Amino acid sequence: MTVVATAGHVDHGKSTLVHALTGVDPDRLAAEKARGLTLELGFAPLTLPSGRRLSFVDVPGHERLVATMLAGAGPSAACLFVVDATEGWRAQSEEHLRILDLLAVGNAVVALTRCDAVAEPATLDGVTTDVAHRLAGTALAGAPVVAIDSRSRRGLPDLVAALDQMVAGVATPPDSGQPRLWVDRSFTVRGAGTVVTGTLAGGRVALDDDLLTWPAQRVVGVRGLEAHGRALDVADPGTRIALNLRAISPAEVPRGSLIGRAPVATTSRVGAVLRVLAGAAPVGRRGAHLLHLGTDAVAVRVVPAGGRSVEPDTSAPVELVLSQPRPLRVGDRFVVRDAGRSTTVAGGSITTLSTGAPPERAAPAPRRADLGYLADLRAHPFDPPRPDGHPTVEVLALREAGLALSVEGVWFAREAVEAAADVVVELLEHRPEGVRVGEVREALATSRRHALALLDLLDQRGVTRREGDLRFAGVAAPPLSSGVAGDRAR
Repeated sequence: MTVVATAGHVDHGKSTLVHALTGVDPDRLAAEKARGLTLELGFAPLTLPSGRRLSFVDVPGHERLVATMLAGAGPSAACLFVVDATEGWRAQSEEHLRILDLLAVGNAVVALTRCDAVAEPATLDGVTTDVAHRLAGTALAGAPVVAIDSRSRRGLPDLVAALDQMVAGVATPPDSGQPRLWVDRSFTVRGAGTVVTGTLAGGRVALDDDLLTWPAQRVVGVRGLEAHGRALDVADPGTRIALNLRAISPAEVPRGSLIGRAPVATTSRVGAVLRVLAGAAPVGRRGAHLLHLGTDAVAVRVVPAGGRSVEPDTSAPVELVLSQPRPLRVGDRFVVRDAGRSTTVAGGSITTLSTGAPPERAAPAPRRADLGYLADLRAHPFDPPRPDGHPTVEVLALREAGLALSVEGVWFAREAVEAAADVVVELLEHRPEGVRVGEVREALATSRRHALALLDLLDQRGVTRREGDLRFAGVAAPPLSSGVAGDRAR
């Protein structure tokens, strides 16, 4: 099985295409179905004409959800890149391409969607040429570009054939006897208990294996093992699997956790080769950055060799000093984002590990804000963790920097509040007579406490106004824009 992540700008038709290819709607949440906007990772299997199997990981295309996109693309071996033929290349097309290039995801097929809406063949030829030009010089260079329309199903057989050929060329994942699974979902199944999902790497996993979780450091038994509903006795590296685990709760293995064979060694200091993207600012000791690896994110300080910043469009050896230890390995690829601007700036691969304490010169400087907690908030936008264990002054600095908001002791990343505002505004467009807390809770797939806290923040910002048990559009309610109106293009 080959894991294939989707990529591309919001509203260019990634989810609709996956649905057309597999018959499975990757949008699971009520809010996603109501709005036609992908908010979370979605999953769907496809058996190709050759008998090969692939597993789609459908990612959000919105600029506020890049952290979720990274959690889906990070562990994937290949990509289905989607561009709307009527709109062409857009901002998130570019950012997603840069991320895939930094992750060295070179196995790719490009789908040009909504081709039935393009009247002139010359227009379609122009978009195809432009896409090929933008891919040149990246890991995706030379990827086949297939014109399709998901509703009429035009071009889908050609796309499936291209996917089959791509999967045939994907190298067999190495088996070092040390399995690792970065968790992208954890939940409870009635009668079975805790289930986690992710893409297996590094080694095989079998029924009744004893594994170790990180960061919980709990030994867990594999009670059940599946791949898209098919029961397995053994799973090989490269397979997308679901593990039914004994003796642990979903809250102890959230997204960003790692499951592996004991011992799971961690380090807070690694050597790496860092490539800074063209057009980005130089990357060095200054600045607030987040390192994304697997499905995890952690605050990081970049210490270039020789003390000078790494300039745009260049690569250089650096030391990465993490705010908290992580279970990293030589060869792991990562992406670095600017925490303040929420932009992708660099990436690379880990070359050396260190288990000792960082020397004085590499010790993290006092932070103005707790970016480790910010990463936790961004990983769980509508179900945020409490700030327990994080320095109060640094958590408060998140609010001062405008990176997070709080009400009644509940903290949210700024992007989560903005995304919640989009959801509530659209609910109100369909229900101008007002919406109740329960409707918002269901749309966001969150708890009543968190829904109330979000609504309080939206009331304060004028997005909503409260009258009794109902919320109505407030004076600052933004108009619904096409940029967040859905990921349902043909």
